Amino acid sequence: MDKRIVFVLGMHRSGTSCLTGSLAELGFQLGPIKPESYGNPKGNQEIRDLWRLNDSLLQHNGFSWSAPGIATRWNPEHVKARDALLANFAA
Repeated sequence: MDKRIVFVLGMHRSGTSCLTGSLAELGFQLGPIKPESYGNPKGNQEIRDLWRLNDSLLQHNGFSWSAPGIATRWNPEHVKARDALLANFAA
């Protein structure tokens, strides 16, 4: 079976929790998600380390979750964090 890693990213209130929950119902393995969430009884289905990487990339590029943009600049720590996330899922 071909195995692929899918990261669901998006803005708050954009349907990412719904999409991720639907993928889980189809058999996708979600990994180490944060199931509990204020304001969302089913949880956000978020992986904290991916969330932290996203916020760090936004900040590094002069953006934030409330003022987003395209994060085109990555520093070596971002690459290392990305590679660690991918390695954890590759297993």
